[in-house]
Amino acid sequence: MKTNQFKNNQKVISKSYSQRGLSLIELLIAMVIGLFLMGGLITSFISTKNSDKTREITSEMDASAQTALNVLRQAITHAGYPSIENIELAKGFVTTKDFPPISVNNTEIDNPDCNDGIARDITSPLYKNRTRDYGIRDKLMVVSLADNPSNADALVYYDCTGGGMTRTAHDIACSTENMDNKREAKIFSNFRVNRTDGVPILYCDGSRGGGQPIANNVYAIQYLYGVRQDTGTTVYKTANKVEVDDQWGLVNSVQIGLLMQSEKQNVLAEPGQASYRLLNKSIVINSAQRRRIYRIYTTTVNIENMNKAPLL
Repeated sequence: MKTNQFKNNQKVISKSYSQRGLSLIELLIAMVIGLFLMGGLITSFISTKNSDKTREITSEMDASAQTALNVLRQAITHAGYPSIENIELAKGFVTTKDFPPISVNNTEIDNPDCNDGIARDITSPLYKNRTRDYGIRDKLMVVSLADNPSNADALVYYDCTGGGMTRTAHDIACSTENMDNKREAKIFSNFRVNRTDGVPILYCDGSRGGGQPIANNVYAIQYLYGVRQDTGTTVYKTANKVEVDDQWGLVNSVQIGLLMQSEKQNVLAEPGQASYRLLNKSIVINSAQRRRIYRIYTTTVNIENMNKAPLL
């Protein structure tokens, strides 16, 4: 009887041991392992999220820079365009010499009437926006002659804003085909960077279409002008140097450099670079702005209209 009772007690004890839960130490170890795994997942998630955010921001910057470069490229390509009537222009850029000797910022370039009696330019180019070096935001103004837009062979009859594309009677009246002085059938496009509500915006002012924003967050812009040498080589110079050397008629290409900034200010966890090299100019970033993302974009545009001009 006692023997059987002892055996039954052993079975109960054995069964209770086999059903025992985790010890406190085992639970702590499991928790620590779980925390390590969870920490890794959270770190990976945050890193992926930050990478996606950075990728989205740089993608927006790429798109904005590409828009700016495309508009600039088209306008610069048209610089010095002689129209289909092949009326040669001495240069493809509007510079100091195109204005009266004593000019101030808002002095306008000559704006003659077309053969319909209406002024050629809706927005007359201003002296302050002439082609020149201008701190970290250079200014550029190009000029071309206008084809008659009603002519099936017409190539250029509009400015950087698309002004002239409507092919109105006035556009036709302001073409080389119809103006008494064919050299006055000019189209102007000038590019400038202005800060609007703290945002640096690249604008284009077209003589036939007025002003229009092209791209936001253009922190800096620089142009270098390729001057054709008698050896057949090209030397790139600043606008001021070309002007001093009186070589605008020999410019056959333009290098463009853009320094774009992210729209959001506090993107980087720590401040980034203090300065950037844009073409041949050093751009210093204000300490309060160094947590933005900055990227440089460059391209070179050939000016075929000026490549065939005789050397001076």
